[in-house]
Order: sequence, then structure tokens, then C-alpha cells
Amino acid sequence: MYGFIAGSFEAAIVFRLFRSVSMVTVMYTVLYAVLYLAFVSGSLLLRHGQSSKVLRADLSIQALLSLFVVICFPLLGNPWILAILFASRGCSEGLYWSVRHPTILVLIPDSRRDAWALRLQVLTVILNVVLPALAGFAISRLMPDIPLISGDGTVNLLLPPGYRMVFAFAAFCALASMVAAPVIRIPPQRLELKRIVAARKTVGADPLVGGILVSAPIVLCTNVGAGILNFLILRTEFNIGLFTSWIALSSALFFALIRRVLKNKQVNRLPPVFIGIAGDTSARVLYGLAQSLPGLVGKAILDSFVVPLRGIFGDNIYRQSSERVARKAGLSLTETFVFSESLYMASRALVIVILLSALALGASQRVEILAGALLLATAPLAFCEFFFLRAMQKSDRSESA
Repeated sequence: MYGFIAGSFEAAIVFRLFRSVSMVTVMYTVLYAVLYLAFVSGSLLLRHGQSSKVLRADLSIQALLSLFVVICFPLLGNPWILAILFASRGCSEGLYWSVRHPTILVLIPDSRRDAWALRLQVLTVILNVVLPALAGFAISRLMPDIPLISGDGTVNLLLPPGYRMVFAFAAFCALASMVAAPVIRIPPQRLELKRIVAARKTVGADPLVGGILVSAPIVLCTNVGAGILNFLILRTEFNIGLFTSWIALSSALFFALIRRVLKNKQVNRLPPVFIGIAGDTSARVLYGLAQSLPGLVGKAILDSFVVPLRGIFGDNIYRQSSERVARKAGLSLTETFVFSESLYMASRALVIVILLSALALGASQRVEILAGALLLATAPLAFCEFFFLRAMQKSDRSESA
């Protein structure tokens, strides 16, 4: 819920305060580093089958994080206070994913995952219709501006105080979700470092490893590049929220229709994955070159109607391949996903080092050009990922035959 309500504005918060791509990158570095540590910690708790406790810990951190922002709002101009916000966000995300990955494989068989992913996509975009618009309205239109105090005690740039209301609502939603959350039980999961290290040598693991290594930079560069461009073009959080909601409403209807058409049918996952990846590549090139409202509209349409096909069907190829590698290497589900998350973290770290090095050499002088370059640079990686996904599916089918 935090992601729907406040997560869409994280890059805007940092860029409003510091007008610095370097600071945005540093904050995402903090987020991803803590995410990895929390992922491993959550996985350790799953050795005792404590999936519900991990989920409630995630929701508790979301609530505390939101209340922290409400209380410390005038101090968000201090980078150390802001780092606490991003670290808490990473901790929450890491715990969530440590439970979500193995739970899906345990509770949802492969034959039902496409239908489940389509249903989840519809529910997700419905939430994206209402919550970003309400959050954007609260941020941009409610309450007068108040100054923020920076680390040296001076007044910093203004941040709309409506953010405080948004985070208060996010805290309420997290507490409500904690009360309503179902009890989730999965078998206790083994977690041994030597097995995780040895998994890299498993026969047939190369496509999975390659897919993960090229997909991680795509997400990171999108968070930084598109987040900054969205704010520069739309100017206010209300416009960002309203724009997101309008696109999401149409997308919900579209994917509800697809779900009805594919109901109870087994489909070849690669064609929709290819369409989604082609849309993702086109969206990055379009927005990277046309940094304007028409470019944003074009990217948003592709992101809402075409790109999700890659996630819906491609993620299930990853899951099926992860199960295959786990069987061959003798890994538990938790060990499999710690192995995967370690690869994600290594790939993110490499991209962050390259990005910070470029910024140190003066690439931050033209923010729009740098943000667009991040999108353009990752466009070819999407097609590289498709070939890895195709190899994964081929290996999975060969083993099943």
C-alpha cells in the first residue's frame, strides 16, 4: 500500500529538496543495500516457517516509516533524515519480497500463475487509479507551504506539506493491512550459504543468471531517470498522480478483458513477453528522445497496455526456471531466491558505481539529458533479457519432456 500511496513520489521528494541526480542515486543506493540485507534476514526467519511474522514485520515498518515522516517532516531537508526514510523503505521491501517469492511457488502451481498474475495486474492498476490521484491532490493542493530545515540548520527548499497527510494515510493503511492480513503458512525453508554459492555451477543455470543480471539495471535506471523526467515535465505531484490514475483506469479494463479471453487456457508465454519487451524498448527510446508531455504520454500508454505483458508472463518464466534450478542444485525455495537476489544486488551495485562515476565527472550539468540517457542506455538490455527468457523456457520444456 505504501508504494501506491507515497512510493510514486520518492524521486520527486529528493529532487525537490536537492535538485541533484547524485542525491537521488545515493538514496536509491541506500534503499537497495538495505533491501538486500532485509531480504536475507527475512529468508533466515523462514527457516522456521514464520512467513506471517515476516509479513507483519514488513507492514509494521511501513507504518513506522510513514509516522516517522509525519513527525520529522520539517527535517527532511537533512540528507541523514532522508536516508532513514529510504533505508526503512528498503527494509520493508526486502522483508516483503523474501516472503512473496517462495509463497507464490508453494501456493500457486505453474499452470495457474498466468491467470493469477493477470488478476493481480487488474487489482494493482485499480489501486493505481484512486490512490495516486488522491495523494497528488493532497500534496499539491492542501495546506500552505512551510520551510524545511537542512542539515546545517538553514532553511531549505520548500516541500509541499501535503506530503505529511499522504504519509499519515499510508501509516493508517499499513496498520489496517496488518490487522486484516491472513495467516500464511509455508514449509520451513533451509538456508545455507555453501549451497547458494554452489548454485552458480548448476547445469542450466546460465540463462537464469543472465536474465537477472540484465534486468536489474533496467529497474534501477527507470526509477532514477523516469522519476526525474516525470517531475520536470508534469511539475506538480497532483499532475503526476492524476496522470497515473487516468492511464491506470484504461489499463485495468484492458487487462480484465485479456484475463477473460485467456481464462482456463494454457498459452505460450514467449509471444506476450516479446510484445511487452518491444513495448518497453520503444517506451524508453521514445521518452529518452522526446522529453516532453507527448513523449511522456506515449511512454505511459506503452507502460500501461504493453509493457506489463513482460512482467505477467516473463516473471512466471523466471519462477519456473527458479524451480528447475532449485531441483537440480538441491536448494530450498528460500536459498534459490537469496541466490537470485544476490545477483540482482551485484548488478545494481555495478550500475550505481558507473552512474556515480559519470556524475562525478560532470554528467549532472544537464539533468534532462542525463535522465533521458539512462532510459536510452537500458533499452537494448530489454531485448537481451528476452533471449535469456527464451533460453529459460527452452530448458524448462526440455526437462519436462
